[in-house]
Amino acid sequence: MATPKADARLRAVLLEDDEVDLAVVERELRQLEDLKTDTVQTLAEALQLIGSNEYDLCILDLNVPDSHGIETFRTVAREKPDVPIVVLTGSDDSLLGLQAVREGAQDFLVKGASEPGRLSASVRFSLERQRLINDLRANADELKRSNEELENFAYIASHDLQEPLRMVSAYCSLIKKRYHGRLDRDADEFIDFAVDGADRMSHMIQDLLKFSRVGRRDTIFQDCDAQTAFDIALANLEVSISGTDAAITHDELPLVHANHGQLVQVFQNLIGNGVKFRGEESPRIHVGAKNREVNGEVLWEFSVTDNGVGINPDYAERVFEMFHRLDRKTEGNGIGLSICRKIVKRHGGEMWVTPAEGGGSVFRFTLPPASRGADDSDVGGASGPETTA
Repeated sequence: MATPKADARLRAVLLEDDEVDLAVVERELRQLEDLKTDTVQTLAEALQLIGSNEYDLCILDLNVPDSHGIETFRTVAREKPDVPIVVLTGSDDSLLGLQAVREGAQDFLVKGASEPGRLSASVRFSLERQRLINDLRANADELKRSNEELENFAYIASHDLQEPLRMVSAYCSLIKKRYHGRLDRDADEFIDFAVDGADRMSHMIQDLLKFSRVGRRDTIFQDCDAQTAFDIALANLEVSISGTDAAITHDELPLVHANHGQLVQVFQNLIGNGVKFRGEESPRIHVGAKNREVNGEVLWEFSVTDNGVGINPDYAERVFEMFHRLDRKTEGNGIGLSICRKIVKRHGGEMWVTPAEGGGSVFRFTLPPASRGADDSDVGGASGPETTA
């Protein structure tokens, strides 16, 4: 357990075994009146100090009697990942200093080659930069916790709302069955409004539950076959597709690292929307896949192209909003695309829509490639979720 600091001054541990270099470094550090420095000559002594005391900074010579090179930095960084480290190198080891910075060191200085005041300025910079990093980490942790609480709240609230709504819906249906046609025309219309409102609210709550489940922490990601997910989605859409003379084609679909059930849900919603929002011609839907490099990482980019009514580019983002529908006459709650985008983002990808050449829409999304071979992949179960338009 770390020992609390005895005073308000900053504390640093200095690992340096060369007497001449040590004198230069200590002279520089004396310019920082609010910094108290504990000096050691071996890595073992440094680890003992930082393990039993609370330090604000580590200043490390990479080559000491019991450790050499980048491993000196790595060992201390593993022990104290939240404490800023300034690395000291020899004139011929500047590449080691750069490597340490790439791996998390705040700065590096070449001994004997730095102008006066450079070390003290570096210490100030490193302390402030690490403070900002720690604040960002704390904010990110708090945001993650808040998002999890919101997801749990949405799940619990939606689940608990269903029971009283069932009662409302049941009694509205009972009133309609018993009194429809026995009262005046206005009363019949009011009863129909109540029954319809209860039904729509029930569907909205079910959709909220689906949306909240996407973010559940127990979701399993593994290598799975996109072709199998596509086939299951088509099987689930058989009733919707029948009678539409739809032609649904696809490229050879790859293995990806994903949650199989959620991948089925993405295909099912996008293909189902292509069938539902068709134009005067029979639906023509094509699912493609190609490699795409994003920030130095090769991902799979999927595309679902349809010849339907299309989406005005001005609404290219709004279609992904919850409960947003471009056509109020169409059945559904307008949450399907919100669920699809949330699923894709949960997998570390992106989803967007563009107009298709000749009319219709192209929905694109990215997913990470499989990490194992086909023989080791788990393609999940044999059924998928319901379509949500």
